Amino acid sequence: RHFLLRASSRYGREAPAVTPETLRELASRSWPGNVRELRNAAHRWVLTGGLDRAASEAPGGAAGRGLAEQVESFERGLIARELAAQKGSVKATYEALGLPRKTLYEKMRRLGLDRHDFLGGEEG
Repeated sequence: RHFLLRASSRYGREAPAVTPETLRELASRSWPGNVRELRNAAHRWVLTGGLDRAASEAPGGAAGRGLAEQVESFERGLIARELAAQKGSVKATYEALGLPRKTLYEKMRRLGLDRHDFLGGEEG
């Protein structure tokens, strides 16, 4: 939030709202450049008006990363967003994504995603 406020002040734009889902998505991302990369992502977010767009389209967002790393980052974000939307229900998530149950579990394990981090009520 700190970087978003600084970027919005610098560019004379309103700071975007940061939802719990957005915070989870940010936490699920790999940040090889640590603070500098996070700061730059915040600036791109303010300028482009969207977190996903800023991360995938802005210069430097994907540059220098191999295809496998970009695909892994995309998969992690997609699955994390769907788990959050489905309040941690694995069944609803694999159905929404059109994946076999076993495939979703394998991807979650490989990507370090735990359904318990997304629970919002009923378990599935």
